[in-house]
Amino acid sequence: MVDVFMGDLSQIKLVDILRLLASEGKTGKLILTKGNDSGEIYVENGVLTHASSKVNAGEEALFTMMTWMIGKFNFTPGLLPEEKSIGTSTDQLLEEGQKRIKEWEHIREVIPSMEVVFKLAGHKGSNDINLKSAEWNILTQVDAMRSAGEISNALNLDEFGVAKILYGLYSAGLLEIVEKPKPPPEKVVGREFFKRVDEELAKALGPIASVIVDDQIAEMGGQRDAFPRNKAAELVEAVSSEIKDEGKKIRFQRSMLEILRGLEGQH
Repeated sequence: MVDVFMGDLSQIKLVDILRLLASEGKTGKLILTKGNDSGEIYVENGVLTHASSKVNAGEEALFTMMTWMIGKFNFTPGLLPEEKSIGTSTDQLLEEGQKRIKEWEHIREVIPSMEVVFKLAGHKGSNDINLKSAEWNILTQVDAMRSAGEISNALNLDEFGVAKILYGLYSAGLLEIVEKPKPPPEKVVGREFFKRVDEELAKALGPIASVIVDDQIAEMGGQRDAFPRNKAAELVEAVSSEIKDEGKKIRFQRSMLEILRGLEGQH
């Protein structure tokens, strides 16, 4: 194995990466990122010595990151932590991590993503309810609007822990799954907008104008027949940067300003 390596957690599980580092007696720092989440794990001569994430540190941070099925990783050799937060043997940690992964896979049968939304189920007698404080804490966040991920963020708790409790509450009949309200459809610009953009840009750049517009639309990940209205100004700014003549650029931008104002008046 090369000393410096990186990859995607969708291709290789973190527990397998750690097992590889341990078996080869590596020393260094493993950085992980998943969306807005990030964490780091240190290994010294094949022994896991420290782990930290945005939410916690030590073994819980390690186990949380072991459940990440997507994300990026990057290992840099030779780096040592300023503190050590893990005392359990590496073999035990990897075994426990593997158990949690299997548990997470089971939870995902009910909660396939953290976008799932729950609501309180029908009334259960008070004698049937015997919840721990952590369960009550999460139960009070359920409002048929917040997703599991939003509850996790609101309470500053790791996703696995929140999903595990929600799964337990659901299994106990205290929660039901609901569909999260869909956002209103995104407003898009019409063909007339692009016709005007092509015409005005052609005055400055000639026949190549439409090609420049198409290239910029593609670069922004859009398409002419479904281009978001809220990105129209960004598109205009991008294509205007292709005009080197300052006078022509100013005239183009003035013309487009009127067109953009017209978009704002549309419903």
